[in-house]
Amino acid sequence: LIADHESVKPENIIVGNGSNEILELAARAFLNKDASAVMSKHAFAVYKIVTKACGSEIIEVPAKDWKHDLDGFPSATKENTRVCFIANPNNPTGTWLDHAELETFIASVPKHIVVVLDEAYCEYLQPETAFDSMQWLAHFPNLIITRTFSKAYGLAGLRVGYAVSQPAVADLLNR
Repeated sequence: LIADHESVKPENIIVGNGSNEILELAARAFLNKDASAVMSKHAFAVYKIVTKACGSEIIEVPAKDWKHDLDGFPSATKENTRVCFIANPNNPTGTWLDHAELETFIASVPKHIVVVLDEAYCEYLQPETAFDSMQWLAHFPNLIITRTFSKAYGLAGLRVGYAVSQPAVADLLNR
């Protein structure tokens, strides 16, 4: 049913105990003591928690007007960077990145770095600012899009989260 909801195939889906579990699965799949993860200074606290739990280096990029400064991410990455966390809209600042800016950024990320696009609050965007990021999966094999039913659908007590990615990445996380 999630696959139908997102217009993807079942093999593209990862289901978890809230999207937090998906974030942890991504970190455990791609991070270790020799790796690093890049994130905004003002981003969802779980990114730092799961990165630290994997023994990986946390690289924080200063925010720009409380938003992710995507221009600052490339210079912050290192040879050992394996994951880049982006929340859109961002928790806790409530800021968001527009479609073109985000797509240009994802296209510029080296393929060995997994981009985790956390869209837990995407249903709260105004119609004129919302866009369908699922279409990017066909172009970006290193993209994982996380979502949750816990926010807009009022199911916080049920902790239902999911992610959509290329089948090979979904298979890895589902293991």
